[in-house]
Amino acid sequence: MDEHCLDSHIHERQDKLLFAVNNAAVVLLTTTDEAGMNASLAEAMDIVGRAVEADRVQLWRNELINGELFFVHSYEWLSEFGQTLTPVPVGLKFPYDAKPGWKQMFMDGEYINGPLSELPKEDQDFLNGFDIKTIIIIPLFLEGDFWGFFSLDDCQIERRFTEDEIAIFRSVSLMMANAVARHAQANHLKEAHERTKLLVEAMPLSCRLWNRDAEIFDYNTESIKLFNLKDGEELKSRYFDLSPKYQPDGQLSREKAVAMLNQAFEEGRLVLEWESQTLDGTVFPTEITLVRVKYGDDYVVAGYTRDLREQKKLMDDIHEASDKLEEALKSAQAASDAKSDFLASMSHEMRTPLNAII
Repeated sequence: MDEHCLDSHIHERQDKLLFAVNNAAVVLLTTTDEAGMNASLAEAMDIVGRAVEADRVQLWRNELINGELFFVHSYEWLSEFGQTLTPVPVGLKFPYDAKPGWKQMFMDGEYINGPLSELPKEDQDFLNGFDIKTIIIIPLFLEGDFWGFFSLDDCQIERRFTEDEIAIFRSVSLMMANAVARHAQANHLKEAHERTKLLVEAMPLSCRLWNRDAEIFDYNTESIKLFNLKDGEELKSRYFDLSPKYQPDGQLSREKAVAMLNQAFEEGRLVLEWESQTLDGTVFPTEITLVRVKYGDDYVVAGYTRDLREQKKLMDDIHEASDKLEEALKSAQAASDAKSDFLASMSHEMRTPLNAII
């Protein structure tokens, strides 16, 4: 093949690869959940693998296991020929200590590209069991951290890819890694949200989340029970009916509630006593703790309401018992005083005739 034909062939191959990468990008950017991400990633790998007539396309993720860094086979696409070869199981892992040169090389941003027969002997020995003729390994960095690497194998012919093709592979593999990382982060957030929801639901206090517009947008079951409501919608739509018109200090409940929420947004924490009521007009004392918490890119206020009826009843019982005890002590003191007076009087009465007798 003359030089002109070779250049034309290379440009044609690059154009085909670019077209494939554009299609892969569309697939990767439209996925919304983990199942969709796995399917999109497989489709993107298929597009790229077929475009360059590769036999394996793989993503290897870095994982710290017992303090040691491993690269773990995480995702794979195989051509029809690749499916006939010795499988490389997903989940297969190797410590970087087994290939110490790779870690430093990848951390420096260097990559592997070319026939297996041209690699250093230690690399050939490590890769010989995978039926590889040509291999590309490109390190991947997300937000400055060494995330893992992308690899592409041709198990039939020896060849080398151009720098432009390597740049294209780097771009599409970063999109793949970003898709994986994005959905991993979404899963972590979902799990954290579910754990938080579970903790809030298990809480024996009424809990509600307020936004800056003084609107409830989340709550726990205890909030519905506290006010004997039908459901959460009734809680959100009629919350300002769950307080008497005025608080004991004479302020309108609605105005004071908004002012207290704004103060909590400003100061971060606020504790106050509050008169609440059920929809049938039964008024009861509560203690409300307002705490500003981070929520996404902004803040919300979590409001915790403690029913003070039992506490107030206990205090009333204690006061009543204290009053009774005080009365009993007064009676006992009076009896003691009477006894002392009686004894003093008797002593005087007895001394007078005794003295005469003596």
